[in-house]
This record gives sequence, C-alpha cells and structure tokens, in this order.
Amino acid sequence: MIKGYLIDPKEKTVTEIDIADPSDYKGLRERIGCDLYEVVRIDDYNFLLIDEEGMFAEPQSYFSWRGYPQPLAGKAIVLGDDDRNPDNASGLKSPTLSIDEVRARTSFRNLKLVGWTEAREEKNVETPMGKFDFMIVGPKPIFEEVADGDTRSE
Repeated sequence: MIKGYLIDPKEKTVTEIDIADPSDYKGLRERIGCDLYEVVRIDDYNFLLIDEEGMFAEPQSYFSWRGYPQPLAGKAIVLGDDDRNPDNASGLKSPTLSIDEVRARTSFRNLKLVGWTEAREEKNVETPMGKFDFMIVGPKPIFEEVADGDTRSE
C-alpha cells in the first residue's frame, strides 16, 4: 500500500488517500474521474496524475501548481515513482512531499476556458525541473478569471 494526495479543485481540498494496489490503473483513473490520464512531472521524484481530457469536461474546475506554467483541469493525484525499487512492480510509490507542502504549492482558481493560442516556441521556460526551451506543438489554453459559479467554456 502507498499513500497519495488527492487534489480536488471543485471541493477546493487536498486530502491524503490510501492506494492499496499501485498497479490498479483503472482504480487510479476512477479516483480522478477519467478514462485517460497524463503524468505531469513536478520534480525528480513526484508527479501529478491528471485527466488527459480534463480541459474538455463540463463544468470544469481548475487548480494551479506553483512552478507549472498553466492551470490544470479536474482532480489530480500526487504520487512518487521509483523504478529502481524491485519490490514495487508498478514503479509508483508514496510522494516525498508532505501534505502541507502539497497544499502550499496548490492554489484553486475560478477560471473559464475562453480559447486557444496558436502553436509557438517558448525560450527559457521555468519548470519544476529547471529552465528549458520548448517548441509547443499544440495550442495553449486561454483562461479568464470568473466569479464563483459559471466555469463552462464558451
């Protein structure tokens, strides 16, 4: 069994969860309410497991992770990984961050997706892993702050 932290932007909470079987990917998808998930690396050992199609769900709720360049949509689970541990077949482990560190790096946002930018190149982008140059192949979402309530995209 490992632990993780569930970030729920709709409820604006970060809670510790127990994961009995880290290789149960269907169970992990159910926890965040998605069919496909994506890994967002937040440092050398920890990552966010998020909904790959989260930007397209309605109604939507968002959170920001300090150091990540854009808001993230829907629920996420903070996990760690360690492919060097032969006793952990899935490679997943409990995060090295404490729940207080996760709460300090998470902020909840009332946003609405209003459009998408064109593809572009960005230089010297600050990420949790350092500064890098990126070619953004796909468009970047455009958000606007909204009052509590309507976060449906136009």
